[in-house]
Amino acid sequence: MNEDQLIPYKASPLPGGPWLVFAPHPDDETFGMGGSLLLAKAQGIDVDLVVMTDGGEGSDAAIDNLVEIREAETLEACQQLGIRECQFWRQPDRQLKGSEALARNIIQLISEKKPAHIFIPSFLEYHPDHRATSEIVWDAAASIETPDFALVSYDITSLGPCNLLIDTSSVKEAKQAIMGVYHSQISNHRYVQIVQGIDIARTFSLGSQVSAAEGFFVYPNALGMSFFEASTHWFNRFAQKIVADSPLVSVIVRTKDRPANLRKALSSLTLQTHPNLEVVVVNDGGAPCGGVVDSFQNQFTHLTLIENKENLGRAHAANIGLDHIQGAYFLFLDDDDWFDPQHVSNLLAAFSELPESLVVYTGVRAVDEAGETIRVFDDAFDRNRLFYENYIPIHAVMMRTSIRDRGLRFDPSLDVFEDWDFWLQLCQITIRFSHVDGVSANYLIGKDQGIGVGGGYHDTRRRLYARWAKTWGVDEIDDLLTRLVVLNKNA
Repeated sequence: MNEDQLIPYKASPLPGGPWLVFAPHPDDETFGMGGSLLLAKAQGIDVDLVVMTDGGEGSDAAIDNLVEIREAETLEACQQLGIRECQFWRQPDRQLKGSEALARNIIQLISEKKPAHIFIPSFLEYHPDHRATSEIVWDAAASIETPDFALVSYDITSLGPCNLLIDTSSVKEAKQAIMGVYHSQISNHRYVQIVQGIDIARTFSLGSQVSAAEGFFVYPNALGMSFFEASTHWFNRFAQKIVADSPLVSVIVRTKDRPANLRKALSSLTLQTHPNLEVVVVNDGGAPCGGVVDSFQNQFTHLTLIENKENLGRAHAANIGLDHIQGAYFLFLDDDDWFDPQHVSNLLAAFSELPESLVVYTGVRAVDEAGETIRVFDDAFDRNRLFYENYIPIHAVMMRTSIRDRGLRFDPSLDVFEDWDFWLQLCQITIRFSHVDGVSANYLIGKDQGIGVGGGYHDTRRRLYARWAKTWGVDEIDDLLTRLVVLNKNA
């Protein structure tokens, strides 16, 4: 992996406004992103600031009225930075903790200000209030059902993950002057020199013409994960040898008019412990979803979006995905489902242990909209059972891509059960699917959906039976009749 896949090699334009900035203490907004705030002022971007704590522990010397002094310093800095409004929430310094009241205030403020970008400290910050600020804001934002903002982390006293660099050379002296406003802080600590060092370090990849820069990380991930999970995934990119030595696994994601679900599904892929993923998104005639997909650029080895102009059906979308994958292995993930972080790596490990297997699968939990598990699909493989019951969800299964070369395709005449039909085709070329114990994927059951993967749709079931019953021999028929007798006795 080249350096330019780990750090930007050119400066970026400012993220769009309005901005909502959360600073743990008075001064963090200036020290961390003062140059970018000055550039935002020049471009007419509206910026609002929240200072989370009172900063009362921010001096080694005894200073009367320190809280009031620091707030006055902040207001003076805000005037020079062009900040529209500054709110002081006065949480105890070095004791910042989440609460329902804080979460409500954050949600209400987001609703009022309607920011395009929300700025929080990097998760690699040392001070506990810095990290607490980010987690508290992240968790509150995660409760908003249809977020139309992006979360962005900024450096304060350490270099965090970075996928966006802002050239602040033109305002570096102005930023230094504003840092001087915080006399209560710079009189006790070498903050100005520290910040200058960080701003110089951020120029490393930008060339000698850039003398100061500020680093940010724009989170492409959905809010369906913790702040720590979303942040630490970035470090998988540094494992170059691991990626190079790992097989490419392709994931086909079918979607249509569910952007929030799609974002959550893709986010679950960014958290996979297997680092070498290709993702092929097939939008089957829904509203354009390029905005969602583009936010995951550079998160995978390959990312492809295919947008059908009209709805061609689930089976056709699956076949389009099959035509475009490049990995040695592949699996499916529909937009209303998601994987646990170890799902891909667990299935891949099974292929290493069972080199003759063409198909492996694991358990899936069916989850309702409240997040409650209402059923688990985790049964051992039973070939004859599969002839009359679809008990394996589509995203439970990983297959070798070589099966595609044997002519296996999804049947476009099937509006449902296209996966079941595909499993029955697989049964014609392999004796068994290898089962991996455990549950590592999730299957969302909506209000209007059934629990099973084989219930309902009586006519389609009959068509499927009519087709595959022709392949049954005496043993399969005997087994089916025996099972029916047992079911009747237990009824």
